[in-house]
Amino acid sequence: MSRAVPIRPPDEVSQPSTPKSQTAIPIKASTPAFVPSAAALAATQSPSKTASPSGFAATAPVFVPKSAFETEDQQQLEQQEQQQEQEQRQQQEQQQWDWSGVETELDNIYDNFPRSTFPRQQLQYHLYVPPPPYKTMNNVNLASFFIPSDLHKDITEKHENQLRAPPPGLRLPERLHVYRELYPLDDGTGPALGLAGLTTYAYRATSERDGSRFCLRRVEGFRLTSQEPLSAIDRWKRLKHPNIVPIAEAFSTRAFNDSSLILSYAYYPNSHTLANLHSPNPLNPSPPPLSEKQMWTYLLQIVSALMYVHNQGLAVRCLHPSRILVSSKNRIRLNCLGALDILAYDDFANVNLQQQEDLVSVGTLLLSLALGNSKAVTSNPTKAIEYFSRQYGPDLQRIVLWLLGNRSPLKTAEELWSMITKINPGIVAEVIDSSLTANDRLDNELSKEVENGRLVRLLCKFNFINERAEFDFDPRWSETGDRYIIKLFRDYVFHQVDENGKPVLDMSHVLVCLNKLDAGVDESIMLISRDEQSCLVVSYKEVKQCVESAFSDLKR
Repeated sequence: MSRAVPIRPPDEVSQPSTPKSQTAIPIKASTPAFVPSAAALAATQSPSKTASPSGFAATAPVFVPKSAFETEDQQQLEQQEQQQEQEQRQQQEQQQWDWSGVETELDNIYDNFPRSTFPRQQLQYHLYVPPPPYKTMNNVNLASFFIPSDLHKDITEKHENQLRAPPPGLRLPERLHVYRELYPLDDGTGPALGLAGLTTYAYRATSERDGSRFCLRRVEGFRLTSQEPLSAIDRWKRLKHPNIVPIAEAFSTRAFNDSSLILSYAYYPNSHTLANLHSPNPLNPSPPPLSEKQMWTYLLQIVSALMYVHNQGLAVRCLHPSRILVSSKNRIRLNCLGALDILAYDDFANVNLQQQEDLVSVGTLLLSLALGNSKAVTSNPTKAIEYFSRQYGPDLQRIVLWLLGNRSPLKTAEELWSMITKINPGIVAEVIDSSLTANDRLDNELSKEVENGRLVRLLCKFNFINERAEFDFDPRWSETGDRYIIKLFRDYVFHQVDENGKPVLDMSHVLVCLNKLDAGVDESIMLISRDEQSCLVVSYKEVKQCVESAFSDLKR
């Protein structure tokens, strides 16, 4: 609301040349006033262009714009606001951290600062993950879209090994305790576990509890006089180490028409023993000699497992080339742990002496791997050491002599590890580096395949929906509406042709379209019918809604 304010007489108006002439109009502080633009222009013009004072009536109303002048109350309010802002800045400066003498973790300091939080949005793969470069099928290898051939072959062979069915006529039990689907892993004529020439058999079996595969080691013709020896397995069950094969359980059975002891171990498909790889056998009559680097790699892993087992107050007692598995390249695992604790159960056994025997067995194992024959080492150890010294360097020879030398005072696995790191410190770093490099390679390949499951589920929905023959005469499921859009989208993704009518096999186009569909973006595409008589312009978001709606109808 504006009111008219009378202007002062002309003789009281200051000269225009004076700077105060622009604000010399008396106005009450509580009364807003407005000046018309014409009057304000006249008041601010130069003296030569200003109209004569007599041209204005003394009683003529003059309106002053409220925004042109500030009242006293407004000035006071602004001063108060400025004073409050200054006080707030001073308080914030006083609340800042005093870094002198304060030792606080960097993460905690960052957490104490006020900061804005925003809801995390779902990752849009089509925006953040660039599509692979376009390549025609003439200049691209299909293997470039998948994992390397050697890794693919290794994984495929392991899967095949787990699913291979046994040949007919073996007369194996259909069910053994909680295990079924027994498959023989060897002929059972290999070296016994070290007692009275006991024959052992190995089987792959599937657990009824969770469907996992296990390796069942059967000791033929062994009768338990009590259940007390089986309690020794309880301590072995708790062991977890990357270089040992964990044991699950042990039990006796008569399913093979005799008294047999069954030891259940974790199953590593497509594994081989050191004896099969480095000793002459019908499948490998002339194995290549073991290199010194490979010998060091085996030794480090064996000593690492020994230190862990010995620190648990146990002893391995079965370090033999036929009882050590190679589950992957240069990756070994000690097998058949705990077997002799049952077969040769002794409640008063001296564990320290058994651990000393483990160290002696390590030296014998190195000689056996070098000669490729365990019997030659036991029959003539002197000649075996001479042959070893000619094939390998003095560092390895020194370790073998220390292991097979005087047993007094008692030796430990920790001393053996310290000896290795002093003699050849570089080999430890080299083994660790190679292991980390292998892990990096697997992580890299896994990152390429991590999204495949998401796209496979999307493709499964497509195949569930499209061309349902049983719904041909159902008006609610005719290929119109949502179903028709899904069918055209499938043609858009997979059935495109070039200008010559040849199929376009562009994997990049397929991946980009499926990722956009899964994200449900608003980008529009044109879907053309097969007869090219009709076309639809829809977005990926709309197509996704059609897929979800049609799939929901199927689940009802």
